Amino acid sequence: MLDRDIMRGTARIKDIIAPDGIELYQTEFRQGHKYGRTLLLSTYCRKTYLGWLDEVLNLGDIDYSVHVEPVPDRMVIDQLTKKIASLEAQFLIDQEKGNIYKIPQLRQAIQDLEEIRDAIYSNRDRMFYLTATFTIYAKSLSELDYLTNNLKSLLARRASKARTMLFIQDKALKTSLPFGNNELNIYRNATLGGVVSMMPFTGFEYSHSNGILLGVNYFSRTPIFYNSFIGPPELPNPHAIYIGWSGSGKTVFISTKALRSALHLIKSVLIDPEEGHIAAWVKRAGGTVIEIDPSKPPMINLMEIDVEEDPETGPRVNILDKIAEIRSILGLVVERQTGQGLTAEEIVAIEEAVRETYAKFGINSDPRSLYENAPGQLSVSGRKKQLPTISDLQQALEGKYRAERIQTLIKPMLYGGSLGMFDGPSTVRLQDELLVCFDIHRIKDEFTRLYTMSVILGWVWATFTQKQPHIKKDVYVDEGWMFARHKDTAEHLEQLARRARKYKTGLNIASQSFIEFTRSEQGKAILGSCATSIILKPHPSQIDAIQEIYHLSDGAREFIENAPTGSGLLITEKNVVPIYNQLIPVELEILGLGG
Repeated sequence: MLDRDIMRGTARIKDIIAPDGIELYQTEFRQGHKYGRTLLLSTYCRKTYLGWLDEVLNLGDIDYSVHVEPVPDRMVIDQLTKKIASLEAQFLIDQEKGNIYKIPQLRQAIQDLEEIRDAIYSNRDRMFYLTATFTIYAKSLSELDYLTNNLKSLLARRASKARTMLFIQDKALKTSLPFGNNELNIYRNATLGGVVSMMPFTGFEYSHSNGILLGVNYFSRTPIFYNSFIGPPELPNPHAIYIGWSGSGKTVFISTKALRSALHLIKSVLIDPEEGHIAAWVKRAGGTVIEIDPSKPPMINLMEIDVEEDPETGPRVNILDKIAEIRSILGLVVERQTGQGLTAEEIVAIEEAVRETYAKFGINSDPRSLYENAPGQLSVSGRKKQLPTISDLQQALEGKYRAERIQTLIKPMLYGGSLGMFDGPSTVRLQDELLVCFDIHRIKDEFTRLYTMSVILGWVWATFTQKQPHIKKDVYVDEGWMFARHKDTAEHLEQLARRARKYKTGLNIASQSFIEFTRSEQGKAILGSCATSIILKPHPSQIDAIQEIYHLSDGAREFIENAPTGSGLLITEKNVVPIYNQLIPVELEILGLGG
């Protein structure tokens, strides 16, 4: 009688993708014209880390599989307790007999097991069984042997070992296929961090379709091309923060990025507060260096204001932003001198004085008010009006309600005072240079440096960023922790970060101190405004905060703790990639790093 099931014999997915057959040998198999071999990861290094298998997985045509099975916590705790008791007994026996050969290993094993037990007992970790296999494919047996030897050599460098599944290549191959079947039943225990470090997606290759060469993958050495202006969904904004302790390669990283960006016609302005290293290489690269020195006449006017070419609202003179900038700077001065911030009355007095000062010079939100032209005309080539200075602002503060303190504290900012380098007409003009560096390394006092950086940043924003909204630009601020330390300057920097995107400007902040960004809401907002973070080797006291903010695994933490100079983690919203800043000889020469 015929089978009445009309679906009988219908091709299934596995029937469609399955090969005609596989020929099995002792240590390999043959599928069509290709040879294959499956190996089991049998010996693991003591501590795995983020991306530790990346170089292995980039050897060639390799399939990698991991089977993970959770273990009940109670069973783990009981067995760990028994194992610890056994090791402690052996430790005491060897100690009494004077057998010191194995004592260090026993002590370390007991400590490791106790740490795991405590973490599981407090629900901070879990235990799993895992099975990891590699299936290598090649066109010939000689190529297969060559790839196998390379894989074993790479694992040996990581104190690990892979074994060829002799006589059971069929079971090993089935285990590696994406069917969820573990036919080998050979397990290794691991904690949650260890399991996560085994996942290939934690350190995969990352690169944009176009952009500058930001670095190479630390493990595979494949290039990482990076376009900070690529936009959503890749990157919501072009801002980046670089965290690293002294000697980690932080300044070299931002210098390399600026140098390579110039080849893509991206304009860069850099503020160099330390030692003049950035200024030196900018000169060698043919860029412009502007030296700010308290002993020299004023070169930048704090009260400088220009037409803002807003892509959304059109050209305007944004006096409100200037008020916020000056309030931020005066707030910094007051906080430094008195230990207290601005009062409500002082904030009102500052706003009134700034408005009155510009009004005295006939300046309002109309772009025509900046030029000496005939009524009803606007000529961008016309002569610009003389702009007010800090001295004019100080006069406007006279008589303001409860503004006596500001009037007194603003005096050092007047020409001839210790902070008077910005009380005078601007003599600096940013033309078409691709690289511009403000060299302030001669200013040794930390507060004066911060004051100088704040004024320069505001001036660059008004005369460079807002004037060229259709040109890609980058602004680099070294030692940005100084801004994060003070409420007013942190708030101002965070506002600039929020607005810079629509002017095609990337804000790049480098800092030795990460903690300063976590101590205030403004500092946290600055971190949140940076779509890209590059974490180089931090100070040991800051590693806990970095791990918490970026949700790093223990493997990632260990990597940056021991990262060589120029190495770290590139972190975006969806990616965590180990990166190395590899320079070519001509870059080493320009940056002054050649032997």
